[in-house]
Amino acid sequence: MEKNLYEKDYYLWLEKTISLLENNRFSDLDLENLIDEISTMGKSEKRSLESYLTR
Repeated sequence: MEKNLYEKDYYLWLEKTISLLENNRFSDLDLENLIDEISTMGKSEKRSLESYLTR
């Protein structure tokens, strides 16, 4: 996958990443940005849960 697609068109990058995962084409993934996205998503979910529990 084109490395700078993530920066050019995030939603197209998401669609291509999903397609690659569904088709077991793991070697074609943009792993650096995928890892960053999953990490960021996890941190966001944790903050949301902490906020909810505090209320």
